[in-house]
Amino acid sequence: MSRSTSTNPPVVDTWADNARDQALEVVRDGTGAPVTLMAHSAMGSIKESWRYGAGVPGTKVAFHFPGYGASAHPGGALTLDAAADSVGSVARRTGATRAVGVSLGASAVLRAMIRDPGLFSHVALILPFAADTPVPPAIQRRYNRAVAHGLNGNLKGAVDLVRPSLPPHARFDALADSITREAMRAGTFELLGTIPTFTPVPDRAVLSAVTARVLVIGHAHDPYHSLDVATRLSAAIPDAELHLAAPRSALTGRAGIARRLARFFDNPAPPAAR
Repeated sequence: MSRSTSTNPPVVDTWADNARDQALEVVRDGTGAPVTLMAHSAMGSIKESWRYGAGVPGTKVAFHFPGYGASAHPGGALTLDAAADSVGSVARRTGATRAVGVSLGASAVLRAMIRDPGLFSHVALILPFAADTPVPPAIQRRYNRAVAHGLNGNLKGAVDLVRPSLPPHARFDALADSITREAMRAGTFELLGTIPTFTPVPDRAVLSAVTARVLVIGHAHDPYHSLDVATRLSAAIPDAELHLAAPRSALTGRAGIARRLARFFDNPAPPAAR
């Protein structure tokens, strides 16, 4: 199994999503098998997912969902089906057999796996926010207020509400400000209106057909990414491993998550029976 240690610059490509005939921005790095797809969060980017993949063996393929980066704009809010179409298209075109999804990316990977339970052999779901039900109404309202602030150019209002939804390492003031400001500049808030209603799993029973080894990473005391979601997903997927990161633990930093992913993808053995 080869390491992603190529000294060549990543290969940037743009090609049509097979399902929707819309251009997707795709970046590839590393060499050899396996190929791992990296799917970013709602406030994230290729750069975000790339950093989580440090140490993942083989070739990494990161992409921007429709409306992000150089990917074609969907013409409105991003839908879960469009996000899942992107995952499936990139996986099939690049030969990816493994996947990492962060928050929104986790929902898209989940939906893609339900459509095709054998799509991936190994999957890591980082901070999944929904399973067979959307986020609670109170969180939906908080999220919608953040989107409204973002659309109206109210940086402070948006940051105050967005910060708890960010990966733990990104919640300190300067980075949260930077992420939110960039999202406002890029028009990302125009894409986010429907995300609180996403229900990636129509019925948890369908997860019994998933054949992939799955690592689910949750975080304690996170209002946007409930531990209950991570627990229910790991219980419903036959070959799943649950890791709950406590507040301020080493795992809540990006480097800690990257190390945990590297161990998961490097270990060919299944997790111990629960």
